[in-house]
Amino acid sequence: MQVFILLLFGLVAGACQSLPPVDPDPAASVDAARELFALAAAADQEGDAATALAAIQQAAALRPNHPTLLYNAAALEAQAGYTAQARLRLAKLARMGVGLNVRAQPAFEGMHGHESFERAADQLARNAEPLGETPLHRSISFGPTQFGPVTKILPEGIAYDAQRDDWYVGGVAVPFIVREKAEAVFSATGKRGVFGMQFDAERRVLWAATAFPPGVSTEADHEPPREWVELLGDNWKGRSLLVRIRVDEQELASVMSHGPVHYGGGVQAVSVPGEQPNSLGDVLVRANGEVLTSDAEGGTIWRVIDPDGWDADSEGPWLERWLQGPELPSPQGMAEAAGFVYLADYSTGLHRIDDDGERRPLVKPEELCDLGIDGLAATEDGRHLIAIQNGFAPQRILWLSLSEDGTAVTDWQVLAAGLPEWREPTLGLVHEGWFYFVANSHWPDFADFENPKGKQGVPEIRKLRLPSTESEQE
Repeated sequence: MQVFILLLFGLVAGACQSLPPVDPDPAASVDAARELFALAAAADQEGDAATALAAIQQAAALRPNHPTLLYNAAALEAQAGYTAQARLRLAKLARMGVGLNVRAQPAFEGMHGHESFERAADQLARNAEPLGETPLHRSISFGPTQFGPVTKILPEGIAYDAQRDDWYVGGVAVPFIVREKAEAVFSATGKRGVFGMQFDAERRVLWAATAFPPGVSTEADHEPPREWVELLGDNWKGRSLLVRIRVDEQELASVMSHGPVHYGGGVQAVSVPGEQPNSLGDVLVRANGEVLTSDAEGGTIWRVIDPDGWDADSEGPWLERWLQGPELPSPQGMAEAAGFVYLADYSTGLHRIDDDGERRPLVKPEELCDLGIDGLAATEDGRHLIAIQNGFAPQRILWLSLSEDGTAVTDWQVLAAGLPEWREPTLGLVHEGWFYFVANSHWPDFADFENPKGKQGVPEIRKLRLPSTESEQE
C-alpha cells in the first residue's frame, strides 16, 4: 500500500530541531536523509513493508523533526501495528503546526476513536484553517513588455524607497524591475529573472540579484551589449549577476560577479576564470554598509567588495565568497539582527553567521520547524525575525523572538497561514511596524516557464501588522 505524501515542499531537506553545535556538513546529512526516504518510498511501492519501515525510521531518527519524515514514519508504523509510536509522531506534527486531515488517510483507520489520536487529529485539522489577515497594500501594474504580458511576471522580490515613497517589484518570468508608477526602471540582463532586491537608502542604490529561472536554458539568452561580449566571451552565458542601479538617474551602474575587471561607460562586469555565482537569490544591505547576496545553487553567500566603487579608477564593486565552511544545500533569505546575519537555508533551516562569515550555534525551540523558509526579515529593533515559510503545509508567516545575545530563538508564533488570497508568498520587508510581502508569486504555475498554466493576476504587495516590540512600547 502506498502511503507516502509530502508535507514539506523541499522533500526530505532537513531537520527542525534544537542543535546547539554547528553541523560541520549540513549537505551530507540532507543527502543521507534523502537517500533513506527514497529507499523507503521505493520499498513501500513494491510492497516490502519491513524495508520501508526500517528505512523511514532511520531517516526520521536522522532528522527527528522533519514533517514529511514524521508523517510517513507514523503512517508505516500504524500499518505495522505500532500505533502508540504513530500517535506520538502525529501529536508532534500537530504541535509543529502542520495542517492535515489524517482522518481521511487509510493508514490511520485503525486508530480512530483513541483519545490521543483524536486530539492530534483535531489540532492538525485546525492548523489547516486560514489564520490572520493580510490586507492589500499595493497592486503593481504596468503595460505589456517585449518579454510577455504583465500578468505573467512571476514577482519574487520587493524593495521600498521611503524618501520617495516608491515601491519596486522584480519579475522572474518577465525580467524587469518595475516601479509602482508603471515605470520599468531596469530590464534584466537577457532572460535572467530578478529575484531578491534591497534598497540602499544611504547610497541611493537598488541592489538586485538576477539569475536564470529553473529550466530556462542559458542558450536562450538575449544578445548582451557588445562591450560585455568582448569582455566576458562565452562566460557571459549561464551567469548569475548582482546588479546595482542608481534609482534617481534610473541608470544601471554595475554588473557584478567574481573578481575585479572593468570596462568603460561607468558599468563594470567581470570575466570569471574560476568559481562564480550560480543562482543569486536574495540581497542584504547591513547596517555597516556591507552588501551580501545569497547563492541558492552555489550553497554560499557572496560579499560585495568596494560597494561604493563607481568608476574604472576604483577596485569595485565585485563579489567574493563570504560564507565559510562547506556549502549549504539551498541558501535563501537573509536578515540582520542582534549583531548577526541570519540565513534561511531552505533545506537545513536557520543559521547564525558572525562578521567573519562563520556559522555559529543557534538554539531553537524543539518543535519549531524552520525548513522551507524563503523570505527572511528583521524588525527595526533587531530582536525579532519574520519568516515566509512557503515550503511548509500550510504556507505561513512566522514571528521568531531572539535572545538578547542573538544566540537563540526563544519563542515563535504563526502570524498568518493558508490564506486564500495567497499564491505562494515569497519575499518581504519591514517598515514602521508592518511586514510587506509579495503575496501572489504564482510559482506553482511556472513548471514550464515558456507556457505557464493558470491565470496569473497583477502582482500584489500585501501587508501584515506585526506584534508590538519592546522598543515600540517604550
